[in-house]
Amino acid sequence: MLLGAHMSIAGGMDKAVERGMALSCTAIQLFTKNSNRWNGKTLQSEEVARFLELKKRSGIHQVIAHDSYLINLASINTTLRAKSIYCHTPRRTSWGGGRYRH
Repeated sequence: MLLGAHMSIAGGMDKAVERGMALSCTAIQLFTKNSNRWNGKTLQSEEVARFLELKKRSGIHQVIAHDSYLINLASINTTLRAKSIYCHTPRRTSWGGGRYRH
């Protein structure tokens, strides 16, 4: 059985793993960027590497990526739909190599 919680990415994506480890989580959920903004900062390769290394050494078996609250893939507004498609999580989690759900 997996047990986890939503973890903050404040300070970097890798901090979410550290916070999950501190609580003995076996799963964590996180936003891949600020949940109320369209654009997120570019993930640097060093941050991604730290995240993956920490995850490998942790007891965390599942990471769930939570998408932005702004996304509406079914919008009839073509501008909103286009932004939604562009900002959809899979392009921000493709580096994970794991089981990321959205």
